[in-house]
Amino acid sequence: MSEKPVPEATELVILVSTALLGAVLGMGIAFGLWTQLHESADGALVTPAVAALGLGLSLTGFALPRFTSRVFLLVLGLALIAAFFLGAPIFRTLAP
Repeated sequence: MSEKPVPEATELVILVSTALLGAVLGMGIAFGLWTQLHESADGALVTPAVAALGLGLSLTGFALPRFTSRVFLLVLGLALIAAFFLGAPIFRTLAP
């Protein structure tokens, strides 16, 4: 048996767990933002603000030198945007 598959397997586990952590954190932040902002008086400003926040996080990920940090911020930003805009029906049942 060669020693090469073991480091590759551990790197894969680290990469997948980092991506999952970014997704869960992005969904949690989206839920927190939605519960605070869904009844905002200026709803037209909320949508671009959350989109800019998620896009900014994703684009910041490209500037980081480590690959796992890039993956974390990319997944975090994309999960934030997706959960905020697609998760409103689920969020309504969780926080009426």
